Amino acid sequence: MLHETNDVPPAHLETVLTGLTQVEKDWLRDQGAAPDDDAEALAALAAVAGIARRAIRQLDDGQTLDGRTPGDQAYDLRMVCRYLQDLTTGHEAQAGLDAYEAWAAWKLTAGEWASFKDLADRLRRLLLTKDATAPRAAAPKAAGKKSNADILAEELTKRLGRPAPKGREARVKAVLVLGGRAYTGANSGGGLLHVTYDLIRPRVTRMEDWSATGCAEAYALDQWVYQNGFATADAAYEALCGTRATFKDGRIAAMDARTVHGSTGRFWVKRMPCENCQQWLKALGITADRTLNFS
Repeated sequence: MLHETNDVPPAHLETVLTGLTQVEKDWLRDQGAAPDDDAEALAALAAVAGIARRAIRQLDDGQTLDGRTPGDQAYDLRMVCRYLQDLTTGHEAQAGLDAYEAWAAWKLTAGEWASFKDLADRLRRLLLTKDATAPRAAAPKAAGKKSNADILAEELTKRLGRPAPKGREARVKAVLVLGGRAYTGANSGGGLLHVTYDLIRPRVTRMEDWSATGCAEAYALDQWVYQNGFATADAAYEALCGTRATFKDGRIAAMDARTVHGSTGRFWVKRMPCENCQQWLKALGITADRTLNFS
């Protein structure tokens, strides 16, 4: 059973967060992003192991991080580290994307992973709170005279047709371009920022089975909201559609992992956003790209 965050002294989580590397913090911010290649997959698994090891140090000092006894949670996190070590080192090690896929399947049923996920969610909330109050550098200007459509086409050229994680689990990614910058998302099923959820949900009348928290397009928008520091849905809407909108003519494309005819593996293939996403995309002035084939 997972516990409420008020069971845990904030200073304990703060100490863990302070000890994380920038790569590990980036993983917490963007847990939904699926890796594009073996190197990215191994880096993601290493970040998970690093977060677990840092938390174990805190637990071994007797400081609770989830309301249970430190020893119980430390045991779960050690099992996570041991599993990741078996996947990535030694004579049974798997290639990066294969290891990532095996890990993705394992964590669906492993009780130890539920303990880590609870901790990661707590750390992510704390990190995003700190990010929101930290001074932000000015957003870089769009490169040259490239349009959002041009930038999206370049991003898709880098991704479409590349190997995707193996297995039967549905894998979807999305690329959103606003203000000359690309933002990516994946169907992770994790939590959206409340600003993003409040921006999307009133603009959708459900037409098919759909959840904003399992949507790659929603996570791409979530990255835009986060990286530009919007504190309210109204502020984000004004930036997209207001009289002084600074993020007009947004473009988006989605892709999923499919087995291509004549091949033995899965590859990233373009698809259109679902009917639900098409509703909020249209309401926010974001156009789904149609310049490339969908198969």
